[in-house]
Amino acid sequence: MLINKTILLALFISIFFITCTKKNPISEPNLNHSIYDEDAISFLNDIQNQIIINNSNYFNECYCDTNNNNILEPLELTYLRWNYSEVEEKKYLIEVSFITSGYFIDSIPSSIQFVESLESLTIVNSSIESIPEEIFSLTNLRNLNLYNNNINELPDLFYQLDSNLLVLNLSGNSISELPSSLLELNNVENINLNNNQITSLPDEICNLNSDINISLTENAICLRDNVPNCFEEKIKNQTKCYSEIDLDGIQSIIDSNNVSLDICECDLNLDGIIQPFEFGQKTWETWTENARLIEATFSDINYFPKITFDYLTSIEKLNLADNNIDTIFNEIEKLINLKELDISNNKLVSIPETISNLEKLRKLKVNGNDSLIYLPELYQLNELNISHTNLFCENDIYDEEYLNNYLAYDIIVYGAFMQYCVMKPDINFLEDMVEVNELFSTWSNIGEQIWHDGRLTSFSLRNEININEIPISIANLTEISYFEISNSILNDVPIEIGELTSLNSLVLNNNNLDEIPFDFSQLHSLHLLDISSNDLNEFPESICQIQLIEVNFEDNRICDNLNPPCSIFQWNEQIQTQRCKNLEDINFILELKNQNNLEGDYSTIGLQVWSEIENEELDRLIFFEYIGIQDTNSIIYNIPTEISNVVYLEELNVINHSLENIPFEIFSLPELVSLNLSSNFINNFSITNNQNYSLLNIDLSHNELINLPNEIINLTQLKNLDISYNFIQELPLAVGNLNQINNLNISNNNFTKIPNIIENLTSLTTLNISSNNIDSIPDSWCNQLSLDWNNLNNFNSDDNKLCDQSKIPTCITVNEINQNCD
Repeated sequence: MLINKTILLALFISIFFITCTKKNPISEPNLNHSIYDEDAISFLNDIQNQIIINNSNYFNECYCDTNNNNILEPLELTYLRWNYSEVEEKKYLIEVSFITSGYFIDSIPSSIQFVESLESLTIVNSSIESIPEEIFSLTNLRNLNLYNNNINELPDLFYQLDSNLLVLNLSGNSISELPSSLLELNNVENINLNNNQITSLPDEICNLNSDINISLTENAICLRDNVPNCFEEKIKNQTKCYSEIDLDGIQSIIDSNNVSLDICECDLNLDGIIQPFEFGQKTWETWTENARLIEATFSDINYFPKITFDYLTSIEKLNLADNNIDTIFNEIEKLINLKELDISNNKLVSIPETISNLEKLRKLKVNGNDSLIYLPELYQLNELNISHTNLFCENDIYDEEYLNNYLAYDIIVYGAFMQYCVMKPDINFLEDMVEVNELFSTWSNIGEQIWHDGRLTSFSLRNEININEIPISIANLTEISYFEISNSILNDVPIEIGELTSLNSLVLNNNNLDEIPFDFSQLHSLHLLDISSNDLNEFPESICQIQLIEVNFEDNRICDNLNPPCSIFQWNEQIQTQRCKNLEDINFILELKNQNNLEGDYSTIGLQVWSEIENEELDRLIFFEYIGIQDTNSIIYNIPTEISNVVYLEELNVINHSLENIPFEIFSLPELVSLNLSSNFINNFSITNNQNYSLLNIDLSHNELINLPNEIINLTQLKNLDISYNFIQELPLAVGNLNQINNLNISNNNFTKIPNIIENLTSLTTLNISSNNIDSIPDSWCNQLSLDWNNLNNFNSDDNKLCDQSKIPTCITVNEINQNCD
């Protein structure tokens, strides 16, 4: 009969918890006896006398001497619960729970009969030998818990408690027979008779209310004839029927492995000790005295001692899988009845020769012992599992002769080719996958693997977000037919995939691939290719060299080659799903190309950066730069007004071309941060009347500007302005309102005097006024501006006409050598 741990433990805990757990179970601090029921005090006094006789120091041990008189008084007993009657102004005892004090109680005083208010009585771990008849007069009693005493006989008076009794716990006693009145109870919910000396059950048990939970484990009900037919199936785990020989054998395993409650949560009877009948999963002979152990599974062990084999001689099935055992001793030959042995997934290196003496052995599992290299000839077997070992390897070379020897005896061999000498190339790939992607895993549990004849034939890795690389050792997978890495961050694949000629299906969807670098021409077995939801810019045309049945390239960025390179299934439907560039942005570049007679495809015009934008279905142009080379056919004369539609443009650089004006639409672009139109022929431009909050940097140096428009005041966030190398003679007053400017360069212009408005630019950190015709600097600058006047990187006034020191503030030092003072 197989132990059902869950049922046994749940039943025992439910009963024990109900009977032993109380709210606020403390002794009464008020020792004024006058407010307490006299009969209850008398009963407690009798209990107190027993405790004092057996342990006079108990008042110290229980920490319950509330009045510090070194005497244990009745109201100081733990644990008591009272109910106060406001009508009688008296407290009545309703609950008694003697647990630690129970060790010093020999009997239940007859005075208990007068405590008519009592609803719950718990006296456990005591020496009580009988239940007094007086208890049965307590008609309010709902819970009676006398666990772990020495009771050997029960009065046939339980019918007197039928009206209120709900829980009866008599486990851990020496009861041998059940009175008929106990089995006639109708309202009780739980009866616990575990761990007694019961050997038989009366026929009356068949009349027991089916709603009552009755537990009879750990008794001695060994013979079928001693149990009514109605109750046969409920008799389980009769531990006192078990052979002491086998129990001693199990005890030797517990002792040699120092099995504790931390290791094994198997203390079924909650006594704080792991008993042999509790350890492991076991099947015993049924309906017999001195029952022998037939089947057993033992977990969480590192050692199977020699002596155990002397005890478990009747065992037929022994499961020691998934432990840390490194040695099986020669004494295993003593298990003469053993038919099935599972020692898989341990740390064995060899199996002793004596195992061949087990004539009844038919099934043996040694798989998963990575270092196992030797197994005796076991031709009496029907089945043998040796996968993930090295048993059929000789000097790291597979020797098929080992297999043929077993097959000659019609033995089914599982994992014959799953030998590490065969599997090593594929294992190397899996180990590399773990290493290069820094996975917290081992080769054996990464992804979903299917092996056949020692070779990896299918590998799937889904939703592993940390995969960004496939190692080149994928070339080792010469037998792989299905390979998948999906829903990850894979950004590159090795060209060695093109060598996997057995590949039938390749799935790389939902990654970050922007190209497929390998050649498909050798993948003639490939029928399915899924590269959807990546960032591919081009369709891999070498696919056309094989006969693919299905290819999925949806949701990529294949935007330029809109015509299929060959016959591709549902090309038109899939090309419509590509995440391509916004047509308005493309149209701007096309207009730029057409209006300036530029050559090449739109994607080759200048340097372009496109980006995904939230809530935009297609990529938008955010950066455009075109640096011209004079005397070529790539010169820009005009920027088309369609630039107004490029609303996500952040930076525009058109440098060294032949622009003569700037379309005012540029200054309306809401995301534009930086504008560089230097080295052109711009002589004037206009700015929209709307305020621009995004533009921070403008470089219009090396042009032909004569002035700046007043509307420059609308560029409220401008921080850097370079208008050097132009023909400007004065600045508009509006510039003085650009109080965010940090860097201003007006060098190499035609200024003859300092624009007064500069002193309003209090955020300036650099100012370059060099190479003009300026002959004086206002004194107010020293107070208004916080520049490092003597640092050329911050302030440069060279190559002007600052020759009269009286026209130069004292905070500024000007070297006449660097001035035009003719």
